[in-house]
Amino acid sequence: MHFHRFQLRILLAFIFLFSNIGQAQDLKFQVGQSIGNETTKNKAATIIASFPRDSVSNSHSIQGFLEVGLNFPDNTVKSYSISAFAEKHSNTLISKRQDVTQFGGQLTFHLWEKSQFFLFKKYKIRFLGTARYSHDHIAETDGGQYLLHFNLAPKLGGGNFGDAFLNIENIYPGDEYKNYQSDPNNENPDPKKRFPSDFIQFSSSHTLGVEYISNEELLLGNLAYTINIYPLSGLLYRTFEQYRMLQFSFGIDNRFNINSQNTELFIGSLLTGSAGVNFLINEEKGYQLGLVYSYQEGGHALQGLSDQVFSQLVLSARLVLDNSK
Repeated sequence: MHFHRFQLRILLAFIFLFSNIGQAQDLKFQVGQSIGNETTKNKAATIIASFPRDSVSNSHSIQGFLEVGLNFPDNTVKSYSISAFAEKHSNTLISKRQDVTQFGGQLTFHLWEKSQFFLFKKYKIRFLGTARYSHDHIAETDGGQYLLHFNLAPKLGGGNFGDAFLNIENIYPGDEYKNYQSDPNNENPDPKKRFPSDFIQFSSSHTLGVEYISNEELLLGNLAYTINIYPLSGLLYRTFEQYRMLQFSFGIDNRFNINSQNTELFIGSLLTGSAGVNFLINEEKGYQLGLVYSYQEGGHALQGLSDQVFSQLVLSARLVLDNSK
């Protein structure tokens, strides 16, 4: 696809976005790691920089996006949202450098929000449709990327074991000591009382998707899953008044070729692991800063990351400004 045609489509998306501001009730601003799917969208953006004083050049690593959008509720149901974003994936600290700039638009919508049939009594399906222009400064290539991802999302705030294995919006066990403190029947809560969440909590995120890279005429399938483990969560809350301060994460982001098109891009799995400390600025809205040691093995076709193994210590940040919350 020619860049000018893509610019026209993005311009039309912006016109649609701002022509509907009067209908929208909720404005959203988000900072995260990658816009593409629900799994990476909920991860914190990361940044690291090095400025040596000798002849060695400056170096950096940036993995993040900025998104602004509008939510359009249908009565009491938030049925869909549209947004525009800019995204950057650049890393000069690794052997095979990465430098990709992307921008575009995204439509989020839900299906079966009110259905009472089988699995959809508790869950709805959240779809993310993304169209973006991507320029790879290393490979000197550019083109459109068209992505459709979906995942199960809870209709109500869940908190059981199965919910936590499906969606990052659910934590298991719940924040039991906090709930115990706020219970009006407990006039004098016992600080020595112990709960399972004092010792461990976990959550997870998942996504399935189809992705098309126009300049490669490449059609890919995508399956991603991440599990997050929070040790000593409730015990740390008793001291710092913050759950999920320590976090270990393990994930896989796998891509496979659907149309068997030849390509030099890496098609396979990106394995990730991380351990770090999170500082929740606003626990309810999910604002957080963190210091994280991360490990990656594999590559990422959409972000210009070649197959390699590396680890790094990074400062991370996640921010969601959504006045519907």
